Amino acid sequence: MNVEEELKTYLQVLWRSKWMVAGCAIITSMVALGISFLLIPQYSATATVRIASAPGGTYDYAYIASYTQLTNTYVDIATSDISLNEVAKRLGLQKKPKVNVKIVPETELIEISTSDPNPARARDIANTLASLMVEQSQQLFGGSSPSAQQILEGQLQQAKDDLDAAVSEYESAIRSAQSSATPPATGTPMPNLDAETLAQLVTVRQQIYSNLLQQYESARTSEQLRANAITIVEPASLAIRPTTPNMPLNAALGLLAGLAAGVILAFFFEGMDETLRGTEEVQTMTPLPILSMVPELKRRERFPIGDSPPAPAFDQLSTRLKLFGAKEKSTTYLITSPEPGAGKSTVAANLAVSLSQAGNLVVLVDMDFRRPRQHSIFRLPNENGLSNFMCGEIQLDATLQKTTYPYLRVVTAGSSLNVPFEMMTTGNIGSLLETLGKVCEYVLIDAPALLSVADPIVLASQVDAVILVVAKRETERKNLRFALQQLAELNAKVMGIVVNKVANSQMYSYYSRSNTGSSSHSDVKKTVNQKAVDDQSSRSDLGE
Repeated sequence: MNVEEELKTYLQVLWRSKWMVAGCAIITSMVALGISFLLIPQYSATATVRIASAPGGTYDYAYIASYTQLTNTYVDIATSDISLNEVAKRLGLQKKPKVNVKIVPETELIEISTSDPNPARARDIANTLASLMVEQSQQLFGGSSPSAQQILEGQLQQAKDDLDAAVSEYESAIRSAQSSATPPATGTPMPNLDAETLAQLVTVRQQIYSNLLQQYESARTSEQLRANAITIVEPASLAIRPTTPNMPLNAALGLLAGLAAGVILAFFFEGMDETLRGTEEVQTMTPLPILSMVPELKRRERFPIGDSPPAPAFDQLSTRLKLFGAKEKSTTYLITSPEPGAGKSTVAANLAVSLSQAGNLVVLVDMDFRRPRQHSIFRLPNENGLSNFMCGEIQLDATLQKTTYPYLRVVTAGSSLNVPFEMMTTGNIGSLLETLGKVCEYVLIDAPALLSVADPIVLASQVDAVILVVAKRETERKNLRFALQQLAELNAKVMGIVVNKVANSQMYSYYSRSNTGSSSHSDVKKTVNQKAVDDQSSRSDLGE
């Protein structure tokens, strides 16, 4: 099987199970909507905060790792029991709220989300937690110990005092040296060693003060940045519509889940199905020819009424039977099926009508004593039938009942349905068929299902040919195999197989009775029948 044929098979399986798939989809979507109506609506609110990174610097691996640790620390603080309990305390909640804090990838943002049946409460929870994170940002780095700015501020003040003292001493030393020094004879002033030492001390003090001042400014800037490291970018707003349950989404998901479940069930039941799936499967099981494929007919089309012709599929079957009969010199045909329900009685009745409308003398015998059908199909009485003849109550001529078709006689099953099996011997059946064969051209026997009772086994050995009727999606494969095996063991001549209840197609639509040419076709049949009636006196009158 190639891909196209396999795909076609899958589509056929889905088409056959379309109502089950649709039903599963509708049921699951309705269940999803019902559950959604029962759920309490939840309103969501989201506040967004920003954790600023330090300006400047190199964005290397160390910086990225440090910033990642910082953001993760804030997330852990926000979701800690201490923070959530503090939010519950500020809002007067009975229990700590449920929040979701996540980092927005590739940004400096953190989203604080929460949901609650009350939209205002959901908004307040998100905003309160965001404000709490801002309040806790300074404590994260400083805590209760002195900050770097405070420590440097003290050291800077001490350095300034030391510098001022050194400058003061230096200036004092210079003034003292100028007032008390006597100029030498040569006219060159003598150096003051104390002033030079104090000058060097002033230079050192100035360098220390300058370094501390630079460190202080850096610490002050860094602490100011840290103090403003986390800010609220977008506070949470009041939700108008609930986020859950989402009715359209739930209905769509239920529909998809139902479709998936329906498809799975369709293929599951397909795998469990042991019935025939089509004519192709019949052809793989037996070399017997397919005589006709009878489509699924409406109830009014199944049974012949008045002068209405049967479906085109039965005309095809009658044509093949006439060709087979002319070649094999056959007159008696057994129509049976492997199991009940295949539509063998309908096939037998329509085949008899098609043959008779073509001007052939036909006798249709109902030998299904347990489930007789032909008297109901042709609307005939069933008081005097085959069972009554076999029990010796009436003569054979009395069983031949006229129908609305001139050359069709029907032998119903009769009212004595408890026919002893001893009477169904090959001798009795052979004699009966030989007598009927002398007064008509075709004898069609509507027999019970082959695997239900023993009667068809006796009948199959006495007729000229057997027509086996199977129904698509109803006849089980194992029953067809068993029926073919039994017929082969009896050496019965099987003319072929009629596949009933196949999918409707355009196979016969061109020649359907509703077409323009159908009336002329009916007129031809009527002409043939009328000619046969005119010649009736020169031919056998079916024993009458």
